[in-house]
Amino acid sequence: MIKDLTFPQQSLLFAQFSEIAYLEPDEANPEFAKLGYKAEFIDEKQSEAYLVSDKNDFIIVCRGTQPNKLSDILADLRAIPVKSTSGIGLVHKGFKDSVDHIWPKLEPMLTKIGKKKSVWCTGHSLGAAMATLIAVRCRRLPDTPNPEGLFTYGSPRVGDNAYVGLMTGLDLVHHRWVNNADIVTKVPALPFFHYGELHYMNHWGNVREMTGWQMFKDRLRGFWVGLKRGSISYFGNHSITRYRTNLENFAAGQEREQI
Repeated sequence: MIKDLTFPQQSLLFAQFSEIAYLEPDEANPEFAKLGYKAEFIDEKQSEAYLVSDKNDFIIVCRGTQPNKLSDILADLRAIPVKSTSGIGLVHKGFKDSVDHIWPKLEPMLTKIGKKKSVWCTGHSLGAAMATLIAVRCRRLPDTPNPEGLFTYGSPRVGDNAYVGLMTGLDLVHHRWVNNADIVTKVPALPFFHYGELHYMNHWGNVREMTGWQMFKDRLRGFWVGLKRGSISYFGNHSITRYRTNLENFAAGQEREQI
């Protein structure tokens, strides 16, 4: 059961799920199977997610932005604040529309499966934003199960201050992973804000607790090193593969400490 894993192990597993979610079903399903899970792919108006499960857990893995898909790019760009489905606060229109497309198919599956299994939500980039909105809907609706946890990687901001207040009141467990100078975690600008417990990976890929000033200096370091290498770390740091690799080291380091 996922609940029995350590936090580093959970974080790595959900990063693996989020990376696999970029693959098409014929490639993704064998990869999920290697981890011991079966998966079902849903695609409604090019809003996509994998529903991953075993006998104990049900995981909603939302697919992130695919640069070659205009619908994903437009979803990211529609940063218009609109009323949330709860009526409390404003959310990013593009992210809300993406969830609205798959929710009619997802909700009945949740009400059926979620009563028997633990439910989790995860995703990277656009998928992280979608997973956040889905987790909130699950927490609010009486016939859908409360997620055990939400794990996001490189998530943009999703809602305004009032919506963040709603999430806080729901006591939603959100582990929000940020890799160094990942630019996507800094957008969109006001009136949108982040919610959840921040877990930060520094320039060397190590998980560290840092003050705001320390993170600022660390991001500048990453940006400068990237420039010297001929790349822009703001974008390279957003790669889900980078997140997954860092978390492999994080989980392995914890295991070594326990030996």
